[in-house]
Amino acid sequence: MAKANFTIGMEIQDLFVDRVKITRMVDRDNRRRLGKIGAYIRNRVRRYKLRRSKRTSQPGQPPKVKSREKNATLKNVLFGVDLTDLSVIVGPVALKSRPRDSNRGSVPELLEFGGHQRVFYRGKQIVARYEPRPFMAPALDDEREKGTLQGVFAE
Repeated sequence: MAKANFTIGMEIQDLFVDRVKITRMVDRDNRRRLGKIGAYIRNRVRRYKLRRSKRTSQPGQPPKVKSREKNATLKNVLFGVDLTDLSVIVGPVALKSRPRDSNRGSVPELLEFGGHQRVFYRGKQIVARYEPRPFMAPALDDEREKGTLQGVFAE
């Protein structure tokens, strides 16, 4: 009886999907989704949390915006996607004026968390205490409660 002599040639790599292509697709989708989340939070802050008014806000309430300038205002909120940590960063643009002798690094941080700052009042130098007037954390909470953040990943 004659034996059949044949071989089957197959590359094992042909059985797997293209990992590089899938990684690129996932990265692109994650960037898009994180960008949407940043935009949702930024819009919530601009539209609902920071209102223009001549009055001062009460402690615990978002600060009132008095400036009509486009650049030097709390309403100038930006967001960015950090690809190394797969996270999104949302916040007001750092204003040039940094609080002197303060326990906070910037004016928006002083408003968000409260703190103290050395100021001049009627020719005397005093320490002013600022009550927190959060606006970023409540915007995140509102978007989370509304379900828009979870909905981005459900698409």
